[in-house]
Amino acid sequence: MFGSSKKISAKACSGILLLFMAAGGPGVSAGQSGPGIGGVERASGAVVPIVCLIRTHHDGRVIRYRSVGTGFFVGTSGTFVTAAHVLANFTDSTKGNVCRAAVAFSPATRKSAGREHWSGLPASAWESAPKNVQWFPFDSAACHKNHKFDVAVCKTIRDLTRESISHGVVAISTVRPTTGTNVFFVGYGRQALDSTAVSASIAGVPPSDGSYALEIDKSAWLGASGSPIFASDGTNVVGMIIKTGIGETSGRSFGVASDAIRTVLEEAAK
Repeated sequence: MFGSSKKISAKACSGILLLFMAAGGPGVSAGQSGPGIGGVERASGAVVPIVCLIRTHHDGRVIRYRSVGTGFFVGTSGTFVTAAHVLANFTDSTKGNVCRAAVAFSPATRKSAGREHWSGLPASAWESAPKNVQWFPFDSAACHKNHKFDVAVCKTIRDLTRESISHGVVAISTVRPTTGTNVFFVGYGRQALDSTAVSASIAGVPPSDGSYALEIDKSAWLGASGSPIFASDGTNVVGMIIKTGIGETSGRSFGVASDAIRTVLEEAAK
């Protein structure tokens, strides 16, 4: 769903992080009100990368991984939401991915970005698996998928309340955002263990005909599908990134509003 994105070196990322800390928000430009650092950290705790894992045959150890999208937790035991098209990475044999679906937890630091795009690895690259990462597989075939809204609800195979990890849980907003509302989204790139927070605003709202499309005034990147769009308080999710703009809409992103996410969660609970 995403086109190629401009890479930023580690040195450049470090500079952006300093800008984020000085401005009091991720990539906050002059005159724009953005979330505080605490709100971004709280929100980021509920967001995880969705990855393809390749394990060894003899001991099951993870030796390679590749990020394919982003998800966010809506339940303490491991229920999470992502974009339905992300799961095609595990079911489409034409992609040649023989791997296991999982989410990952890592102590890696989070980065922030302003007007720049951030991405780590090209789509064909696989990263060596760090030793300090915890991987929690899920059955992609068992996820509840709504392709109309491009929303999927999944659950880790293991109950995360019984594991030695902690994660946040988001609240799905019952109120649609209005044009000009300050928001931010958090997602993962191809280098799956670092997340990126981007301050943005709503550039378009769902029309009255029942459409659930949102337009955001900042661009996303490879791996950002499924990124939650947060209200500026960092607590409520008002939407989810589905794709980035190209051509005339370059520099913008599109997603579903919280209405669609709530609808699919209700379907999955039946």
